[in-house]
Amino acid sequence: VDDLTGRVAVITGGASGMGRAFANRFAQAGMRVVVADVEEPALDQAVAELRSAGAEALGVVCDVADHSAVVELGDRTEEAFGPPQV
Repeated sequence: VDDLTGRVAVITGGASGMGRAFANRFAQAGMRVVVADVEEPALDQAVAELRSAGAEALGVVCDVADHSAVVELGDRTEEAFGPPQV
């Protein structure tokens, strides 16, 4: 398995369920994690927990059905961490 340290993952629906599980696992592997979700309170909590565990994490409120929101998600990801690998 390749070393994932420092690579960038964008997780949509990352504030709960499977998305949150993926965000946690990628963070444990040393990845920089961008968590995107429409539920801002849950998003804030997920990002706070990732950061308190030592992860580099960014939360972005995003409705993936909204093209402009997805473009903004990409822009914010690249500004914070560079291009995503996952």
